[in-house]
Parts: sequence; structure tokens; C-alpha cells
Amino acid sequence: MRSELVTAMTINTYNADLNEMNGLVGLVSYVPSSGELFSVKGGNNKLIESALHQARRLYETTSTCKHSKQRIHRQQKQITTVISNGDTMELLSNEESLGEFDIVILAAPLQHCRIQFLIQNPMGMDSSILHPMPLGGVHANVDNEDDADIARRMTNEHGDLVFAVPLPSSATSPYTSVVTTIVSNATINASHFGLDNNEPLPRTILVSERGKMLEGITTLRVISAQKGLIKIFSEEELSLEHRNKMFGSYHIIEYVQIWGGGNNSEHSRYGGATPSFAGGRNSESLPFLLYDSSTHLSTSDGAALYYVNAIESSVAAIEISAIGAKSVAKLVARRLGLVSPVAVRSSHDEL
Repeated sequence: MRSELVTAMTINTYNADLNEMNGLVGLVSYVPSSGELFSVKGGNNKLIESALHQARRLYETTSTCKHSKQRIHRQQKQITTVISNGDTMELLSNEESLGEFDIVILAAPLQHCRIQFLIQNPMGMDSSILHPMPLGGVHANVDNEDDADIARRMTNEHGDLVFAVPLPSSATSPYTSVVTTIVSNATINASHFGLDNNEPLPRTILVSERGKMLEGITTLRVISAQKGLIKIFSEEELSLEHRNKMFGSYHIIEYVQIWGGGNNSEHSRYGGATPSFAGGRNSESLPFLLYDSSTHLSTSDGAALYYVNAIESSVAAIEISAIGAKSVAKLVARRLGLVSPVAVRSSHDEL
């Protein structure tokens, strides 16, 4: 019973049992079992909207720049390509250039962002020829011909070696598939879940690994018993026959959101709810500074690419995203000379 309860909590949070995650992820999955829980009304995207609003308001009230209102703005564009020339990074939405920037911050899983990261010829020859950006870093000892990784090195069209380090498996591993379904006017079939028709129904039904295989769901939560409003998490879309067995033939589909997987190849390739931790084997994290052209090109200054989701391969939660965002903000501020590293943390006024 204890094992099934613990497994049910991990399946509810990460759609995975204990054998598929590391110890830190397992610990985080128990957090919702006690204490107060909070959610963002309207969805977590409201956090980004609030941050932009507060940043714009703070900048407009403190900056002496005459054109301050134009310094912080929002563009709803799909970034498709990032190209570094060493000094700056150009952002493109298909063929449209959105400008050149000293610092770019990626706040989405690398394997799902659908962005090409490219650099102009690092040897300073033909700038029209682009190469993949070495996001995994570059080899420090490029003259050691006995290097075991030399077979992985790439050469450009001039025969010059580009000493790119391969990305860890955590940067290419898939995310788990989760489908959110909300139905209304539903009547839960108590006998289907092994319950007596006369006993009160629980607000939440969790499942064990065996229950997940038999029922095809990971969590069922009653939002409003009066309206028959129910939210279900599952690995795949629920068929009409399956829904009828659980909720009766008069239920109404209100909302379906597919996070990875499903019949749509786009969902399967570019989505997912949480990382597939693979029992801790995919826990090698990327650095927050994903690419630094000054290091790659041995120049004193250059463009930089930061990565908010760097530690998500080890543990994933909205709080982890907030930690990543704050870490990147401090690193960017330090790079721009806005703050200095302190030996003893005696205040909270770094930013």
C-alpha cells in the first residue's frame, strides 16, 4: 500500500514511476502531498506577462533615457534561427530579421524550441557560410592528436577543424507525453473504479503503475461535482468509448491539451510535459551560459547565449524554472557590469 501510494504521487506529478526518475525528482514529487498549494490564475504564462509589465514600469520610472519606452517591448514572433557573427546575435523569424543583440536568453527546452543556432565561419573567412553553434562547448586541447574525441570533430569546407563537444543526452532526450482533458456534465461510473455507488466519491483519484496500464489515465480530479466538471490526465487522448465508460454518454468535452505524443507528429516531436529522466541517466545538466563567442573565438568580448532551462534535466517544476531565471538574470547582470560577485552574502540588493 505504501509503495502504491508513493508511486501514485510520482505518476501524478511526473507521469513516471520511481524506477524512471532520480532521487531529487522523487523528493519534489512528494511536495504536493502536504502544505498549502498555489496555482497561477490563467496559467503560468501570466508570470511572464507580469515580469514584462513590472520590468517596463520600473525602467520607465527610473531610466533617464529619452526613448525608454522603446527599450522594453514584447514581440509575439516565432524565433526560427539565431545567428552569431561573434560580436552580436541576430534573431530571425523565418526570413524576417528581428534585430541583433549582445545577449540572447533561451527560456524553453532546447530539444523542443524549434530554433536553429548557427555561427558564421569561425575561421573568419566566408561569413555567408554558417555552421552549427557549438552549444556543448569546444575542446580545450585542440592540438592533441591523440584526443579520444577527435573522431567527433567536424571540419568546415576549408578543412579547418571545428572542435565542438557533443551535447549530453539530457539535451536531446524526449519529454513525457501528457494529455489534459476537461469534461462537463459527467457522471463518474463508481463501479468502474471499484467503488460502491452509495459511498461518496473522492475529489481525486490517483493510480498505481498497474492502474495506469489498465485505466489509461494518470490522475482524475473532480473540479465541480454539481456541474460534473472533471479534469483528467492521461498519456494518450481518451477515446469516446473510454470516456463513456467513465463518465456516461452525456458528458461534454470542454478542453483537450496535448503535451507531446498523440497522433499529431508535431506534438510528438516538439512537446511534452516534463523531461524523461530515464532513472537518472539523463541528469547531466547544461551550463546556464550555453554559448560564449568570446571563448569560442578567443576574443575579449562577444555575444552570449544563456539557457534558463539548464538544470531541468535533473528536476523540473515551475519553482526550478524560477531559480533558473534568477540565476541567468544575475549572470547577465554580472556580464554587463551591473553587479559584482560578493565573497559574503550580506545583502539582497544585487539587482
